[in-house]
Amino acid sequence: MKHLKIIQSDLQTEDVNLSIVSKLANWVREGLDASSRIVGSIRATNAYVDDVEVLEEELPELEINITGGKYIRFADPAVLAVLNDNRYASTYHSDGTGITDTAALLITTLSPNQYTHPFQGNTEIVSFNELAKFTNLSAIDVTSFYNCTNLESVDLKNIEEIGRSAFQGCSSLTSVGDTSKLKIIGAYGFNNCPITSLDLSNVEELGEGALFNVPIGHIDLSSLKTLGKQNLAGYEGRLSLPSLETIGANTFANCKKITYIDDLGVITELPGDSEFSWMDLCVGITLPSTLATIADGALMNISGNTRFIKVLATTPPTLSTTNNDLSNKSNLKVYVPNASLNAYKAASGWSMFASKIYDMDQFAIDFPNET
Repeated sequence: MKHLKIIQSDLQTEDVNLSIVSKLANWVREGLDASSRIVGSIRATNAYVDDVEVLEEELPELEINITGGKYIRFADPAVLAVLNDNRYASTYHSDGTGITDTAALLITTLSPNQYTHPFQGNTEIVSFNELAKFTNLSAIDVTSFYNCTNLESVDLKNIEEIGRSAFQGCSSLTSVGDTSKLKIIGAYGFNNCPITSLDLSNVEELGEGALFNVPIGHIDLSSLKTLGKQNLAGYEGRLSLPSLETIGANTFANCKKITYIDDLGVITELPGDSEFSWMDLCVGITLPSTLATIADGALMNISGNTRFIKVLATTPPTLSTTNNDLSNKSNLKVYVPNASLNAYKAASGWSMFASKIYDMDQFAIDFPNET
């Protein structure tokens, strides 16, 4: 129950603690009737940005004068300790008290140089969501948070690039905030991070192992152009990569939850080393019209559950005769453009399993529910 109701107040105060005032602001605002006002001015030498924002929202007629700096409040003291470390003060533009909102605009890197990563291996840090306030920081340097094993959350709202091994080994990291601006995730960038939600709709490059052991589920990868191996073991359902240009060797090996590969963009080569091996739930694979080369062993160890491979190229891609024979796959058929059927059956490599090659008309009969 409230025992105080302010009818009208003209404030003229100096050097107040805005944290205390901001906590009272909502309570005061609710205590006013429609005709009541809080007017005047209030001054503080230093203040937290979030306290100022609360006062501006709750008491809009109150003039707020900050004579010193408006500081970002860091929820995790372990983060502030690193930022205030005098060894890195010039990099983080810290004044020893903290980072002001103005200073935050000057931060463009987390690493003083290519050999020094102040947060790396820090096991005290739990959260760094204030990273989103560094609006001119667009990249997380290599190994920046490597093995920060207790880090649970970070906000990557403004980040476009994750460097090599930047979060590798962050075994408690479940939340990374808004990642819609991400374009590049370097090799092992999120390796072994149990992230529960990840927007990769604008990502164009995934380095080797960038998402290794990350439970990504079914996500939008429509912008992806370069895909390294050991990335999609956590992907679930049908996979479509319409912008894909390059893939690494055995990229899809052990992707046990992918059910179909519908679109591999405009790739021209399938590298070797069991490209589609041990995909236990995969029923069908579609290879694009741009495909020109299938390397040694690319078609080796395909799961017995795979029922079809559609090859859309009108000219049979060059197929290595080494470890690519599909003749022993009793449940598997290969479908090619109608006009190219005979060319495929006679082509080197393809002729090894000519009896398993059919045209697209037959595909429509065999799989009427597939396009």
